[in-house]
Amino acid sequence: MTLMRRYQRGQRLVVDYAIGLAILGLVPMLLTPSLVIAAALLLTMIWHVGKCWQFAISINPITIGGEVLNVLGALAVATLTWLILVVLGVSIPLVDHFSTSGALMSGTWTFGAAVNQFFFLGFIRRRSREYAVGSHE
Repeated sequence: MTLMRRYQRGQRLVVDYAIGLAILGLVPMLLTPSLVIAAALLLTMIWHVGKCWQFAISINPITIGGEVLNVLGALAVATLTWLILVVLGVSIPLVDHFSTSGALMSGTWTFGAAVNQFFFLGFIRRRSREYAVGSHE
């Protein structure tokens, strides 16, 4: 499977999970159960995206630091989406009912893109090491 196909497959998985979590946000229930289910689905998403990349990870300070910043960015995007929809709901009726759904979708999409990138970088690093070892023989 080519790199492009793997990357697109990972992105499709992320979009599927983002849509699923957006639907979860539309279900009228308490916030805590929704967030627990969302966390479980996010862990499942990490597993499936990692499986797509053969769980190739790169452990170095720059990659880890970048991933931490990406996760913080995903939290910021989700929080801002939620806040914007709640504030809009003050003047536009019913918009605030979509705040949890919007936050879950935007946060999942951003977080999933970061996870896909993390495994992609690990995969590239693994392949370059395999290529370097194979070319010296």
